[in-house]
Amino acid sequence: MTHIGKKSPALLSRRTFLAAGASFLGGIAGAYASPNLDPGGLYSEPWLTKTSGNLSTDFADATKSAKNFVLLWEMRGCGWCKRLHMENFAQANIAAYLQANFSVIQLDLRGHRELTDFDGAKLTEEGLSYKLDVNSTPTFQFFKPSDAAAHEELARVGYVSPGDFLPMLRFIREKGYEKGSYEDWLKSHKNPA
Repeated sequence: MTHIGKKSPALLSRRTFLAAGASFLGGIAGAYASPNLDPGGLYSEPWLTKTSGNLSTDFADATKSAKNFVLLWEMRGCGWCKRLHMENFAQANIAAYLQANFSVIQLDLRGHRELTDFDGAKLTEEGLSYKLDVNSTPTFQFFKPSDAAAHEELARVGYVSPGDFLPMLRFIREKGYEKGSYEDWLKSHKNPA
């Protein structure tokens, strides 16, 4: 390394600079998860709620646990689903908030697992997706936290960036929809995180 004039204590060699850059980039990459692929090709999280096979039972269990009930539709090969797991679910605050407040049942848009719908009908995951008119992934179906027999859908949301995801979850969990629009709620909760 050469330098002209006065010695500068802040000079870095090329090797030191590259090592520092690699360390920095490694830290960024570490902020993302390494999603696990299940045998069906869906990314999985250990905290996702396993379905009993009966949505009414799953809804009742969520209600007993004082959690909001959510169906999360995903599909093998879905890039946005992978991004949801690698970016959104990798953030500790998002994962912790979901675990504490939501019962999230992961379903495969083209799956063949048999389920019992809220009305007692037995059909595959794919058949249920057609019945519920779910045709893209990822799709979150949020249900109102009420009587398990009501199974009233509150909202349907696709992929949401990590910065907007937690405020949206808080809006649903805190029943902000009962007081007004999401935009109004956001204004009154400038930093809901």
